[in-house]
Amino acid sequence: MLINIKKYLLVNNYFGKPSFIDFIGKVKGLAILDLGCGTGHITRDLAKMRGKCIGVDKSEVMIEMAKKAELIENCGVKYYCLDGIDLKGIRSRQ
Repeated sequence: MLINIKKYLLVNNYFGKPSFIDFIGKVKGLAILDLGCGTGHITRDLAKMRGKCIGVDKSEVMIEMAKKAELIENCGVKYYCLDGIDLKGIRSRQ
């Protein structure tokens, strides 16, 4: 089954993402790991809400897209191409 991308974006931008952001609540100052961040659109939204965000995805293509968007939006998000079961590429905060 093929997804109609215009319908998907319409539903996601007006219903899915706003509902998710409302559900998350205030993130100011929180350290956030977005595991499976894809292109990072929600990660950047959380960073704009003053969360300290890291985006991780297994797909090199998705991470490259996220990094390109980050260059344009400059939200302070760091992106890593890693498998979610092995996050050794990210230093832990201690």
